[in-house]
Amino acid sequence: MVGSVFSGSSDSSFTVSEKLGTLSVRTRPNIDYSSRWRDRLTLDMYWKEVPFEQTNPYRYIQIKPSSNEECRIGELEFYDEQNQKVTGRVTGSTAGPEAVFDGFEGEDYIDDNPGGWAKIDFGKPVKLSRIRFLFADDSNRIQTGDRYELFYWNDEWISLGKQIASERYLHYKGPAGALYWLRNLDRGVEERIFTYDDKQVWW
Repeated sequence: MVGSVFSGSSDSSFTVSEKLGTLSVRTRPNIDYSSRWRDRLTLDMYWKEVPFEQTNPYRYIQIKPSSNEECRIGELEFYDEQNQKVTGRVTGSTAGPEAVFDGFEGEDYIDDNPGGWAKIDFGKPVKLSRIRFLFADDSNRIQTGDRYELFYWNDEWISLGKQIASERYLHYKGPAGALYWLRNLDRGVEERIFTYDDKQVWW
């Protein structure tokens, strides 16, 4: 989805439209991407702010991936000039586009066919100040509000305790060089053991 284009239009056919912005790979500020967050999957955990310069209000917004890319959206957020969140009716190139506004980061809108898209109808022209985007995934990232338990191996699996995630990361102290196993106690069954070398997770 990196390189996807957001466009605005006054008609649903987008015969005439204006490019508002492009989804880039840059995510959260003040993070050293070259070291601590080198893993691309970690980069994709966070909301992307879509920079754009818009001069006109539009009723319809469309997001469309670059050529031959699949349309995979976790969540979308739109904000007006007063920085108030605005929502609308969503349509898409396949079923399930309402997932982009459901407020649940574990439900995604996915069209595996190249050329897919999603459109939002605000019901009236809206002048946007910013757009936020979350990539679709398999709900394998840290989900805020979920309960987690981390184990390490020492002839048996030993628990380092349970935590409720308040951010997109968990903070544990464990032995160096150990083999770890993180469990989500509320959902999901896809789990893999891993090691950690102070900068990067190795699966």
